[in-house]
Amino acid sequence: MNSYKRSIYTGVVRITANILTLGVVFLAMYKVAYSSSAMLTFCLWFFGCAVPVWLVAFRLMRHIRQRFPAEDQSFMELPGYKAALVTWRVLESDERLSLIR
Repeated sequence: MNSYKRSIYTGVVRITANILTLGVVFLAMYKVAYSSSAMLTFCLWFFGCAVPVWLVAFRLMRHIRQRFPAEDQSFMELPGYKAALVTWRVLESDERLSLIR
């Protein structure tokens, strides 16, 4: 169930960030219409609004990955390291190893 929630929530965050970025483009174009230096005004409004939107979106997606890990993942804190999301993989038994024993 965690991977389902994780994919739904990250999808909602991405769609929302894309819609907000589209709104930022329209806002920047609107501000350019009433300005003398068009390119500078567009860049200031676009990057001034779009960069924080995507920073918040990436931070939210990181929080979602930590809150709802996939089935083969877990959040671990090891001594001397900061907390990290770890992916677990179980290797299949190798036929050659059973012949050696």
